[in-house]
Amino acid sequence: RSGSTLLQDEDLVLEFMMNALRLTEGVRATLFAERTGLSLEAVQPRLTLARDRGLLEEDEDRIHATEKGARFLNDLLMIFA
Repeated sequence: RSGSTLLQDEDLVLEFMMNALRLTEGVRATLFAERTGLSLEAVQPRLTLARDRGLLEEDEDRIHATEKGARFLNDLLMIFA
């Protein structure tokens, strides 16, 4: 397709997180793989880092920013950049 750009994996991760983590309720964890074609395990070290910094909460069902993560959204997103 002319005029379109295929996003690299890293770009897909950041684009997904930019949209997902802005939502107060977050997103279903399975949506990551559905939208990016990547496994959530591929970004597990980043998820762990964000969780350890108190910026992200995740479980088997949902991924969402904590209150602190919402306040420091740019810092949270930089983990996925």
